[in-house]
Amino acid sequence: VHTYSVIHQNPAPPFSDWCPYAVVLVDLEEGVRIMGNWDRSVDLDKLAVGLPVEVTFEAITEEISLPRFRPVA
Repeated sequence: VHTYSVIHQNPAPPFSDWCPYAVVLVDLEEGVRIMGNWDRSVDLDKLAVGLPVEVTFEAITEEISLPRFRPVA
């Protein structure tokens, strides 16, 4: 995890139902930095700069999937 921000208010659906949630910037081993959301099944207290993470993808609709990051198992 390069950095993150915890969002406490967002009026736009479906994000309003997710509050609070975190947006994270992650540095991949390949040298690319990407943005995604923190896995909602993992407590926000576990999120920290420098934390090694892995990605999963959550299907929001048939056309849209969002990357979600969680601590490496």
